[in-house]
Amino acid sequence: MQSFKSVYFADHPASSAKRRHLKLAFGPKDADLHGAVRSLTSEDIRRMLGCETLAKLKDLAVAEGASLNAFSLRRLRRATAVPHPGQKDLFEGVHAPDLTLNPIQAACRGGATEPLHGWYPYLEGYSPAFVRELLTAFAPTARRVLDPFAGTGTTPLAVASMGRQAYYCELNPLLQFLTETKATFLAMPPRERLDLAARLRLLAVQLDSCIADQAPDGRLERAHVETFGTSEFFSDETFETCLKVRTWLDLLVNQDPNGAKAATVAAVAALLPCSNMIRRGDL
Repeated sequence: MQSFKSVYFADHPASSAKRRHLKLAFGPKDADLHGAVRSLTSEDIRRMLGCETLAKLKDLAVAEGASLNAFSLRRLRRATAVPHPGQKDLFEGVHAPDLTLNPIQAACRGGATEPLHGWYPYLEGYSPAFVRELLTAFAPTARRVLDPFAGTGTTPLAVASMGRQAYYCELNPLLQFLTETKATFLAMPPRERLDLAARLRLLAVQLDSCIADQAPDGRLERAHVETFGTSEFFSDETFETCLKVRTWLDLLVNQDPNGAKAATVAAVAALLPCSNMIRRGDL
């Protein structure tokens, strides 16, 4: 048995205001959705559809290759969180345990004392302890974990530290490099890691003299101008230093590949603090 819900649209082509309604049809499988929206006003429905005009709603439906009715019901399901008939509830019967984790662990600052976590500041990040707690609470038997938006690699590295298989996806090349570098260093034998640390301390002492002798990297300078035009993100002196550091890192990679990786992470982590920019959620 079908049910219906009328939604008023001011731009409906009907000549009479009383007839300017879109009639949505709900089939037997959509009875639960109809029950969720039948008492709502047209204003409520339009807000849930994300369209104040019928014209916009039609355009969106055409863009998705769906009928107006099917597209509208799909949007209403999403807005009301009413599952599609036959859709399995992944958390059905799962008891949500009480988490004892400090809320700060859900933010980047929470992992400040953990190895490698503070290498690169990332506002959208969270601590390795947060990952371990959630996996232990909600997926204690999971053997493989995929993070589709890995960021700085906190989740895959924490998963691997728990002895599970970790997979991740990340589009940002810098964050890919950062995750790969962390994984490389974590997999090093202890003696090799200590040797690397000693080399990095020596590089830190020699850094000023190493950079002073380098020529600014012309390719990076041209790429910066082509990308940002006349925008001034750095002072002239700082920008020249950045270009020299790029040249030095390219030379260092031939002498000490792992040392160059660590130095590159340190360099990119220092870019924002030495710039004219202010850290925001989108930076």
